Amino acid sequence: MDEGLDIDKLTYALGSDTRRKILSLLSQGEDYPFSLATKLKLTPRAVIQNLNILEETGLVEKIVKKSPYGPPRVYYRIKRGVHLNISLSPRCFRIKMAELPDKIESETDYIKEALEEFEKLALFKHNSEGLKRILELLNKTEEKLRELEEFQCNLLKLKDRIFEEIERILPSETSDISLAPLIRSLIELGGEGDILDLLEYHKISKNRLEQLLEIAKKYNLIKEKKVKEEKDYYTL
Repeated sequence: MDEGLDIDKLTYALGSDTRRKILSLLSQGEDYPFSLATKLKLTPRAVIQNLNILEETGLVEKIVKKSPYGPPRVYYRIKRGVHLNISLSPRCFRIKMAELPDKIESETDYIKEALEEFEKLALFKHNSEGLKRILELLNKTEEKLRELEEFQCNLLKLKDRIFEEIERILPSETSDISLAPLIRSLIELGGEGDILDLLEYHKISKNRLEQLLEIAKKYNLIKEKKVKEEKDYYTL
């Protein structure tokens, strides 16, 4: 099984406009470097250099195919599906990455209905009626994606406003970080975290963090619990 994607390598690879254009072209179908260079008005050498970075990242792979015009030709194609979500606001920064599953397993109503419709379309795949229906399904799926993106943006804005209110309500303390970011960090860590998680998140000394944790416990904002490994975990 292939190794998972590295988020630092992924964001670096996607940070180049040229590499994003290459991925856009490859999402339309496999292609070879000289063809990509022609379409992008770049030298083949420049295209190959960028393809190498994308290949090392795990986003594309090369295949060798016979050519009617001479020796076998090296083609590149998208290797895997990835969903990358980056959110930034005054009180939130998060990067979430997930590889697209090999099999659709969602139990949402729309996904189930769409899969059922997709199965029915096998009966029409060779005629115009089948093409019409599958295009309707594609348009509806794209509409659902746009709705989901808008919904997510509004949720993130709401989350930002909630954190703003938390900052207003919580008592202020003299520290490198305030209580509000501590609460935020525990939420973004999944509701709990040990001292090492929190040190990595806040980048402050262990002594300062422990002082802040004691203050948070005093106000009953967090609880401390022991686990089998005898680590101190903190939960909301």
